[in-house]
Amino acid sequence: MTRHILLLTALAAVTARAESVSLEAWIKEYQTDRQTLGKFVSGLETPAAWEKQDVFETGWEKRLAALDTGSLDRTGLIDWLLLDGEVRSRRHDFAREKKDFAADEASAPFLQPLFTLELNRRTAPGVTEKVAAAALSTASRQAGEQLDQLRKAKEAGKLLDRSQA
Repeated sequence: MTRHILLLTALAAVTARAESVSLEAWIKEYQTDRQTLGKFVSGLETPAAWEKQDVFETGWEKRLAALDTGSLDRTGLIDWLLLDGEVRSRRHDFAREKKDFAADEASAPFLQPLFTLELNRRTAPGVTEKVAAAALSTASRQAGEQLDQLRKAKEAGKLLDRSQA
């Protein structure tokens, strides 16, 4: 009987350690995947970049929610809480950044073609000069249109001149 209790205790300790080790592997996997994703979408405000980030973070939220936290030891539970907090924080920051950019985009529509060009450059092995030239031409035309609108608004007295403020 004592032998069975010792075996069960040892088995429980090994199982708890295995759960912690696997959670450590999850943390390393999350960090590696996050760094890889960052190489492609960092600083880019495009629907494609947002989609990639959203799919990544949502997948990790679901994965963490599915884990039986009751089977984790104290260290494993702390690791789970920290990783879950990191994923939730990044999702919150991502949503805020997306909302902020949407407000900024209304005043600078020419940025989107530039971000799209940069995303294509990072992810497509051979963005041609023709594709790059077309994107830059579109951005230049949109910036010119925006500048014309601002000049007209200023002439009509609808904009406050900062030198007069």
